Amino acid sequence: MAEKKFITLINQNIPLLQILILSLLIVNSNIHLPCLPEIQRSYHTSEYAVQLSFIVNPFVAIIVCLLCGGIADLYSRKIILFCWLTCFMFGTLIIILTNTIYFFFLGRFLQSLGDGGAALLSGIIIGDYYKGRAYAKLQAILSISLSLAWAGAPLLGERLFTLFGWRGNFSFILILSALLMSPLFFWKEKKKPSKIRKGIFSALKKSRKTMSSLLSTSLLGLSLAQAFPLGIFTAFEFMMPFIYKETYGFSVKESSVVFFIFIIINVGASFLYIIFINYMTIKKMFRIGMYVFLVYFILGLLILNLHPMFIYTYIIFGLLSFSIPFIIISTSTKIVDSHPQHLGVALALLTIIRNTGTTAIPLFSCMLSQNSFSSFFNVTLIASLLTVGFLFRHVKF
Repeated sequence: MAEKKFITLINQNIPLLQILILSLLIVNSNIHLPCLPEIQRSYHTSEYAVQLSFIVNPFVAIIVCLLCGGIADLYSRKIILFCWLTCFMFGTLIIILTNTIYFFFLGRFLQSLGDGGAALLSGIIIGDYYKGRAYAKLQAILSISLSLAWAGAPLLGERLFTLFGWRGNFSFILILSALLMSPLFFWKEKKKPSKIRKGIFSALKKSRKTMSSLLSTSLLGLSLAQAFPLGIFTAFEFMMPFIYKETYGFSVKESSVVFFIFIIINVGASFLYIIFINYMTIKKMFRIGMYVFLVYFILGLLILNLHPMFIYTYIIFGLLSFSIPFIIISTSTKIVDSHPQHLGVALALLTIIRNTGTTAIPLFSCMLSQNSFSSFFNVTLIASLLTVGFLFRHVKF
């Protein structure tokens, strides 16, 4: 009797389990930041090589999405999620045990493969369980969870590093992965796999055709509506410590405190989304985010080139942080509601386009600005101008 209750409890809370898995993956991306110098010293390699092993994650996720989206629509979500989590854990185990930089890179590559695949499958599974307002609310909860995980991971990583060394951070991730993976053994899938048995290559061929057809729909516009704002936000994340230091004389710690406040604004916007969605449509919620982003762009255009005071950057980046949950959650909900039959392929395309934007925009911003305050904001404002034009003209609900 107790066993049946336990299994029922797990099956009723599968979406919550996916949120915990996604939060773990976010923690894994940031928890190692405090110990990167020690990893560099342990393997007697360059700082660039160690950083590259962590930056590669979004690119590997794109490869995984190209392969995984269509397969997830034809075969068991449960089995595929098991495979990716196993790959992630195996890569983590290699990192813990290895004494050579080459096996460390292999472990990071396997980690990135598992990370990309598990993140995609968890998103698909949440979409299987919820639609419409219910899905939007869960996405808002997910946004809060991921923001807090992202902000808290370096603090946790620093504590674990002090107590157990850098391998302790990876051991912590491995233990949590095993704990979150174990309830999946008792999960009875809500969405049954296709009865048509297809080979992997046939599934990939069908996935490619489905991707081509979906790109001609509103999916491309909705995906780009996420890629542009997130890319600009990520550019701020990477560049603000340098700019605050050069312009205002802030230390790295002071810049981190400022950025943490923007994370709180992002979390607050997600809380407001949960409240407002009870009274407004998804389209109106998207428009709120769109108009707040427009205000951010106009203020940036009018103020920053005149007098770059700290309070102005604070207000403008705060508006950008506030707009993102409204835009991201609304567009994700629209995609899930519009493509129930090809949810795996649709979310794979979304991830590919979003990851490309969040990688390309910060890269170009950093290259063109050269740590100059005015140059950086000019570059981001050009990207913002493109975003405003795109949001108002090409995103259809």
